[in-house]
Amino acid sequence: MAMRSALARVVDSTSELVSVEQTLLGPLQQERSFPIHLKDSVEFRNICSHLALQIEGQQFDRDLNAAHQCLKTIVKKLIQSLANLPSDAHMVACASLRQILQNLPDT
Repeated sequence: MAMRSALARVVDSTSELVSVEQTLLGPLQQERSFPIHLKDSVEFRNICSHLALQIEGQQFDRDLNAAHQCLKTIVKKLIQSLANLPSDAHMVACASLRQILQNLPDT
């Protein structure tokens, strides 16, 4: 049951992150450049692809934990990238990203 809850949190947080990226970060990226860490996104995609092929077990648990940690890293780096950009839109994006982090407690 705990594993399903953790998986649901990762899925929900991923969905929220995509929404924030599309609605808030996309327009901000066009307005003012800030670093996006694509390597982390590629790693996250690879972990999720591997996770999708797994059946319950120790490897699934490790992959789920890796996905969770990678997603947290992506969100934290986005917050850091936005921290130095003073505007109301940046503050809204940071607040949305912090909410995602709160929904991803340590496993």
